[in-house]
Amino acid sequence: MKESKKNTGEFISEKNEVYIKIIALAGDAKSKVFEALSMTQEGHYSKARQILKEATKNINKARKIQQILLTEEARGINVLPSILLTHAMDILITAESERYLAINIINLFESVIQRPPKRGDLK
Repeated sequence: MKESKKNTGEFISEKNEVYIKIIALAGDAKSKVFEALSMTQEGHYSKARQILKEATKNINKARKIQQILLTEEARGINVLPSILLTHAMDILITAESERYLAINIINLFESVIQRPPKRGDLK
């Protein structure tokens, strides 16, 4: 009986480590997105885009882990839904959304700087 509890505990611990890895990657991506936006405000568009590439790499790594979890679930391996997993997915989805918004904000900033709006354009 103790053996099965030990195995269950090890299984939970292993899954939690996976969930924490997603949180770390996605959290770092979110930080990079905001760093890129700061660079944009200072007019450093190429630097902002470079930072967003780093954010994208982390998001992609987290997505690969997520796909492994989805594949395990499809094969009948219990993924152990938990608050930690829910938080990991929330952080990942938010990081992706913020990245897409940042790309558009950077493009908008750059286009306005290159072609300032004429009086009355914003009416």
